[in-house]
Amino acid sequence: MRLQGISKEFKGVEASSLKIGDITIWNYGYKEEILEMYYSKSKKTINFKIKSLSNGSIHTRQLRATTLVVKSQ
Repeated sequence: MRLQGISKEFKGVEASSLKIGDITIWNYGYKEEILEMYYSKSKKTINFKIKSLSNGSIHTRQLRATTLVVKSQ
């Protein structure tokens, strides 16, 4: 995967393979730490409680379980 604002390629992983404590990387190097995760009843989507590593804010993000995301090594 190639993220905007970052000139290097990353390997994407499915959102369903993420665990609490993992760090995800988004466009322009924005990083988030996963604090909690909850599956929907159908297990098709996952709600993540995340903490921004740039400003410390906590919010939620909903993704399909099959969505590819970049996980920090």
